[in-house]
Amino acid sequence: MQGWWKLGKASQGGGWKYIKSKNQIQRDIDKNLAPNDIERLDFKNLWPYEKPHIHFKTNKSALNFDGTWKHWGKNLTNKENDWLKSIW
Repeated sequence: MQGWWKLGKASQGGGWKYIKSKNQIQRDIDKNLAPNDIERLDFKNLWPYEKPHIHFKTNKSALNFDGTWKHWGKNLTNKENDWLKSIW
């Protein structure tokens, strides 16, 4: 399986776009391959209404994988935006 979360139509070529696996994403974060402000990925032991999301260090923001903000919100840097696009 190419990815663990399916988000919708890919922008090019049609079909579904899959992101990296949750393990690949967490490995990127742990090895500092993700932007510095990205703290962690939450994907298990979530409440039934929660969605998988990424936490940022700045003001403890959290971005759901559907693009909505879970906590607060922030202006993403170009590096953060590019990295997020590469995983979903």
